Amino acid sequence: MNKHSAQIGLEHLVYAIMHDDGITYDPPKLLSPAIEAKITPKTNSDTLYADDKSVENATTLGEIDVELQTQDVPLQAQADLLGHKIDEKGVLVHNGTDDTPYVAIGFKSKKGDNSYRFIWLLKGRFQEIEEDYKTKEDKANFATPSLKATFVTRDDDNWKFIADQNNGMDSDTMEHWFDAVYQPNVDTTPLTATTTPENGATGVAANSGIEFIFNKAINTGTVNDTSVFLLKPDGTSVDSTIVVSTDAKTVTLTPKNALEAGNYIAMATKAIKSENGAALANNIAVNFTV
Repeated sequence: MNKHSAQIGLEHLVYAIMHDDGITYDPPKLLSPAIEAKITPKTNSDTLYADDKSVENATTLGEIDVELQTQDVPLQAQADLLGHKIDEKGVLVHNGTDDTPYVAIGFKSKKGDNSYRFIWLLKGRFQEIEEDYKTKEDKANFATPSLKATFVTRDDDNWKFIADQNNGMDSDTMEHWFDAVYQPNVDTTPLTATTTPENGATGVAANSGIEFIFNKAINTGTVNDTSVFLLKPDGTSVDSTIVVSTDAKTVTLTPKNALEAGNYIAMATKAIKSENGAALANNIAVNFTV
């Protein structure tokens, strides 16, 4: 039987910038000695009523509020977390067009039995840092920055990884917890697709559907009329129906009306992702002639 123990410490606060594929990250960097971390998940609950009583309830995870209190936030960390730039003279430049990246944060918390709990939060954006400056007095008054962030679920629906040192955590996983953002048996095979008809095909039937056949199941939520579409040569869109196969490996794009003779382009973009969040390396364009 596992013995439960309260959390009594907070150590080794790190962050890692998320890549555009939404699943991989830069190597983690130390942020600053940590004082406090508060994680507040929000849930949305809906109830279905029938025969004057509740018959079903559904609860979904919403945003996750995170607040960190640290000893300091170095300028390079501010630049990384908030999308700012440091100029050649070492000045941190805040610009209204700065794009705040998604990041992961990791840390460990000491427990009452002297073991550790290890945590990664996977996808969040930080707000501008709250700072408090005041004049020096005859006693020490430490002004420590507060960092607030909003975290959400990744495209693979994961939002947090957590493990306890004395509760089945693999020793190798513990040793390398801060070397990279933990990835649990993720399929790293790139997402690719073939098409029917092939690029450059001629004599395609006017009412034929264009198929994008993927090498693995895709996240159907990433398929819509902005991620897969049909265009005329002048760039105007062709009103089409989009159907995803039951195994989620084939997307069929079919014009609602027979196409006139001429050239067309069917496109599947990098916005389409696999079930584990892998994206296409490049947009797929199919040029064909009716």
